[in-house]
Amino acid sequence: MESSGMSHNNFSNKTSKTPEYTAPAVTVAANVLRYLSGHRVGPRSLADISDAIGANRSTCYRVLHTLRANALVSYNPSTKQYSVGPYLIVLGERAKESTELYTVIADRLGDIVESTKLTAVLAQRVNNDEFIYLSKNEPHEHPHISVMVGQSFPLTAGSHGKCFLAWMEPKEVRKVLRRIGLPRYTERSITDPDQYLAELNKVREVGYAVSIEEHFPGIFGIAVPILDPKAHAEYVITSIGMANLVTPSIIQSTVSAMTRVANQIIAQVYGPINVKS
Repeated sequence: MESSGMSHNNFSNKTSKTPEYTAPAVTVAANVLRYLSGHRVGPRSLADISDAIGANRSTCYRVLHTLRANALVSYNPSTKQYSVGPYLIVLGERAKESTELYTVIADRLGDIVESTKLTAVLAQRVNNDEFIYLSKNEPHEHPHISVMVGQSFPLTAGSHGKCFLAWMEPKEVRKVLRRIGLPRYTERSITDPDQYLAELNKVREVGYAVSIEEHFPGIFGIAVPILDPKAHAEYVITSIGMANLVTPSIIQSTVSAMTRVANQIIAQVYGPINVKS
């Protein structure tokens, strides 16, 4: 799906850009939590977890034991498997409440769904090379695309990725492309860097991104950035639907509805300012 039905998580301890000062145990703990909270990742054994995140098994065991003691992971002694813990619910709720922009955007996803009858998703860039689904709103009509909050994807994936990258500095975009490349997810995926950069220029010019079966077969996505006063796209809102139902008129009406909501969000959070293009 358009960044919906699958996740492309990479939890290796070897990051694309290693900070000067790190705490290895904290890195392992973060990778454990990210892995266990991933899309369609149910309870997992110690061996599964250590293999998935590329950590030493004894180190992984000690970290899991500590996380379990703090209710950040749960352990089933019958199956000897670990899963996300109840305290993560508390942390997630506090994180949402403390982020004004997230709250404003998440509350407006319903407006997009009402106008477009498509699934609306809020995504945020979470590190150098990935973005994550933070919130969603799905239409009652069927069929529609269903997504899962917490899924993470490469920064080059789908219409979301185009929006994040289109408003980054060209030098940074090229660094991202060198690090993670342009995988051929489908026959329609753009894998040529020059062609992809030209696509990003077009996205920046028109103010939105479209991806039709470029990331998942049968799925299309239309994405609009939420730009801060410095024209940085920390958040992107996306409408996702079935590719066989998309038409030029649907694209245009969806873009109009999403752009209207995006402008209202920007005005509410940042005030009536002129965003630098």
